[in-house]
Amino acid sequence: TKWVECLPAPNDIAQTTTVLLMNHIFSRFGLPARVNLDRETHFTSGVMEHLWRTLSVKANFHIGNRPQSSGQVERMNRTAVSMLRKYVSSSHRDWDVKLPLVLMAI
Repeated sequence: TKWVECLPAPNDIAQTTTVLLMNHIFSRFGLPARVNLDRETHFTSGVMEHLWRTLSVKANFHIGNRPQSSGQVERMNRTAVSMLRKYVSSSHRDWDVKLPLVLMAI
């Protein structure tokens, strides 16, 4: 689907990604048969490999260094970032509070 989920995170390490996926995605929507991922380190780490194996989820990785392989995702990321820039305060510290408003507008 073209459903968008954006979650604020304090960092982009695999442990944080795992917790966010379990608590906010899989708990609400159930486990997917497969996921399509880019090759960022928080998706390719041993922690994530263990998660996919434990949950019996097939991880499909996009071609590295080729944003076109995940074009719709990259475009949505640009749209969300552009909209956030318009809504956040000059200190840029309230983006996580404004994120749900941006998602509602997308």
